[in-house]
Amino acid sequence: MKKIIRILLAAVLIALAASSACLPVGAAFRDGQAFRLMDYGFGQRLNAGPFSFWTNTQIPPNGARPLDRFEVLSEPGPVYGMKNDSVIHFSLENGKAVAYCNAGVFDYIVFTAPVDGVYSYKVTAFSWWASGDAEVGFYCNGIWRDPGMILNPSPGTVEGEYTLKRGEQIWFLFRLIYGDNRDPVTIEELTVTLNKITGEQPPAYDLTVSGGKTGDDGKQYCENEMVTVTADPPAEGQTFVGWQAEGIALEDPTANPVSFLMPASPVKLTAQYKEIVKHTVRVENGTLVGGGSEGQYAAGASVTASAPSENEAGEKFSHWEVEGVEIEKTDSRQISFTMPEGDVSLKAVYFSPQTSTSGNSFSGESGVTSGESGSSNAAGECGHNIPLIILLTALISILLTALVLYLIFDAKLKAAKKE
Repeated sequence: MKKIIRILLAAVLIALAASSACLPVGAAFRDGQAFRLMDYGFGQRLNAGPFSFWTNTQIPPNGARPLDRFEVLSEPGPVYGMKNDSVIHFSLENGKAVAYCNAGVFDYIVFTAPVDGVYSYKVTAFSWWASGDAEVGFYCNGIWRDPGMILNPSPGTVEGEYTLKRGEQIWFLFRLIYGDNRDPVTIEELTVTLNKITGEQPPAYDLTVSGGKTGDDGKQYCENEMVTVTADPPAEGQTFVGWQAEGIALEDPTANPVSFLMPASPVKLTAQYKEIVKHTVRVENGTLVGGGSEGQYAAGASVTASAPSENEAGEKFSHWEVEGVEIEKTDSRQISFTMPEGDVSLKAVYFSPQTSTSGNSFSGESGVTSGESGSSNAAGECGHNIPLIILLTALISILLTALVLYLIFDAKLKAAKKE
């Protein structure tokens, strides 16, 4: 009899083990866990985990429709709305969520409970323009919290608590209560905290990471939980290039760390690395910043080279001759560029600023031919004889004056003799 009981117990244990291997394991949520709106990709995607976005034209939200448009505009930025509808319902501005509170439109941020429990909420918000024109309302299980929170240009906070079953929702209403235009509202904080779990955990699914780890070292997550994975530091001579993902399509597979919402299935991530290929920069008549006339750099690295204003021969810097990369300004003694996928050659070019009287030599200083310089030198030599010229001119003037006076005196003398 005892032998039969042992056999039955063993069979039960084997069956339990087999079933546990096939079914997702729970225990993903915990008491005290906080769900913050901005931690779930608001302004990055339409799906924000336990938060969703709805609109309606009446209160209560019977017949409300989920927003189905998310796009990034130049102004005001990432926005939420309805397809074929120009109305902005929510947007991300200056890193914070904004509800636009249009007249006649009732917009909701809805939190869906992931597990049975006691939840508390905290909302801090303020209106942009007027006092008392906008309101945050709270609706749960067919009951409105009365009163809501009337908003002013200075931040206000309201807190409350609900006991929810898994799948039940808290509706946070943002609406204009006075006026016929709009009064946007900045949501500084919207946090729902799971104070106490009162029911069974929902299914959890395996996360397998190769070459990285999660921030909480978790290995299993429930559907719509936010997961963040960071790649291990690359080995020497390597660089991280992205993730190979199985079971999920990552929005940006090159991000590190990468965040995503857990699907209702296992996920596997493998960090991908590659060898860093370095290319050569050679500098003639100058040096690389950091020293030397030759260096090895990976593509994308910042490179700076400089040349002296005058070389050992006394020649002046003119410009750079460049091969392998495009540099817009080459007449500066210091140049910088981003290393391309290939070698780069730099050569500083100099010229001789000479002054010469020979007929065909070039004066780099003045940029004119020596013939012109010769004329200038001739003028200079004449300049040394200026005092002599002035003296001769004065003597000639005196002689001419004396001659004129003599002729006048002689004419008068002859006239007097005739009389």
